[in-house]
Amino acid sequence: MTTTKHHHLNQDITHILRDLPQPSDYLWHPAIYQPSEPSAALFTPGPLRREDHGLPDELYSLGHHRTPSPQLFSVAAAGRSEWFHGDSLRRRHYTNISIELVTHGAGVLTVGRKHYRLARGSVFLLHPNEAHSYRATSLEPFKKLFVVFDATAPIHRRAWELTGLLAVSHMTLAPESARRAEEIIERIISIINERGPAGAFPASLAGYELVAELIHLRQHSATPDGVPEMLHRLMHTALLRLHDGITAHDLAREAGLSRDHLSRLFRHYTGMSVRTWLHHLRMSLAAHLLLRTRWKVHSIGDFLGYPNPYSFTRAFSHASGLSPEEFRRRWWSSRPTSRPKPR
Repeated sequence: MTTTKHHHLNQDITHILRDLPQPSDYLWHPAIYQPSEPSAALFTPGPLRREDHGLPDELYSLGHHRTPSPQLFSVAAAGRSEWFHGDSLRRRHYTNISIELVTHGAGVLTVGRKHYRLARGSVFLLHPNEAHSYRATSLEPFKKLFVVFDATAPIHRRAWELTGLLAVSHMTLAPESARRAEEIIERIISIINERGPAGAFPASLAGYELVAELIHLRQHSATPDGVPEMLHRLMHTALLRLHDGITAHDLAREAGLSRDHLSRLFRHYTGMSVRTWLHHLRMSLAAHLLLRTRWKVHSIGDFLGYPNPYSFTRAFSHASGLSPEEFRRRWWSSRPTSRPKPR
């Protein structure tokens, strides 16, 4: 690629990065997905579920017809679930943010390649742009309460970025804290159930109370799962320098750590090695560039540090199941006429 072409792409990258879905969360959960693709969950019933194969949720929703809420933490729905042994759910990605509290039984949450044991008092958070699954593992019914928050408007995304909870997938609450969280969620369910759309504002106020409770617990926990600021900084550095061919060794040197030490940090907080995380980030950004720009496929590969078009096509095809050309063609052939055209 010529120097002039690199210059134009480097000018464009600042605009591209502004369009990334949920920028901070995008770094924690780099994945390939199409924005138009519904975040449908694949529910698989366990052997104890003989009749009803539907998602075992008692859901109370404020509906999708309402205008975007000006509330920083806007509740969209809430409810209860009861799962039997072996019941499981899997999503390729998620479009909202969900806080889920386990009240009975046990289960396992998987985010990427990281697994979390779920028990009474566990809170798990589901994030946008995240592949995750969870399943019931106890003979006792696995019960949970949940609140779903909008994560579509910029005001919502920015508010969640400031909480620090986008880097948290799991927390274990003390009994008293779990009781408070349970009371708040039950209150949200009652508000939505009794008031319908008129309950959007009070439900969101209670939702903010729940978020504030988790922020407080995370900051004052005896065993905090706080993410080092250095890791946040390195992730943003990697995103800005993907086109320079940045490597795990480069990031380790930037942090003043050995590559093994940095990889252990990444494994602890993301479930992936630095090298694997960089690869997922490149593929995720490649998908975004294919959908949101008119760059040639070979230009995208060159920009992301691949030595030739074949190596980029092979890597992307392995990650997505489609060649870059087919991935782009399927997206544009199914787009609504009202969707903004790529630059």
